[in-house]
Amino acid sequence: MDPEKMSPTERRRRIAFLVEERMVAVPRKELSSLLEKNPALRRLSASLITPPESDGIRDELYHRVNKINESPLSESSCVRGRTLTSAIADVAQHLSRLPVNEEDEWYCLCGKEPSIGIVRMSSCPDFDSIRTLCEFDREIIFFGSTRKGIATIDMMWDTWSPDSVECDVILGD
Repeated sequence: MDPEKMSPTERRRRIAFLVEERMVAVPRKELSSLLEKNPALRRLSASLITPPESDGIRDELYHRVNKINESPLSESSCVRGRTLTSAIADVAQHLSRLPVNEEDEWYCLCGKEPSIGIVRMSSCPDFDSIRTLCEFDREIIFFGSTRKGIATIDMMWDTWSPDSVECDVILGD
């Protein structure tokens, strides 16, 4: 569209979009490279879905977490103060137990920079793939399947090392 024919509101929206895209270009490239090179993620046929296609999936993952936070008596759990290794094991076990169909896809949102996009996987993420994505993001990640379920790892640390990262974990059906 011709910038001269845009309304001021459209022009501001377009500029904001371009600025955001520029800010996420480097981390998006790093994540894409990780998906291509990492054996655990290659086994899952992991690929990156970028905005605007990823926006609906991102919103659904956020909705699932908010639903858990709003209803503490639901079929969910929140565990605080886990080590990174324990948190990853909890999430891998929880995701593997979710009732899904073989054709369902799995998603991971790296919360540090949600505009990067969504990692789409062909099957349930395992311990190694979850660890790899945690090491990439180092803040908060969300996992879910096409149908249902959510798992979140919120990481807090001063010096990055698997033994020095404290995590809060949210698991929901």
